Amino acid sequence: MDSHSPLVLVLAVTLGATVGLLPALLFTWLDQRRERRRDAVRQHLWELEDQIWLDSLPEWEREAIERGRQQRREIRREARRRLGLPEDDAPDQ
Repeated sequence: MDSHSPLVLVLAVTLGATVGLLPALLFTWLDQRRERRRDAVRQHLWELEDQIWLDSLPEWEREAIERGRQQRREIRREARRRLGLPEDDAPDQ
């Protein structure tokens, strides 16, 4: 095969582009992975802070907050039902 044939040139350009993109793809994958982990830790921290705060409240106040959260869940469920969306299993925010 001639070193200047179109097939060799196409293969060389393809190989060069692939090798050149690998570091960028690897960096992007690692960055997304790190960001997902950071988000998970941030979410866990928020939930723990919320639980500590709730534990410090009097019983009647905790019950009132739980009633409000339950009402929000019911409203969210009804709104999704009216729009024909499936029920959301995501935790409350």
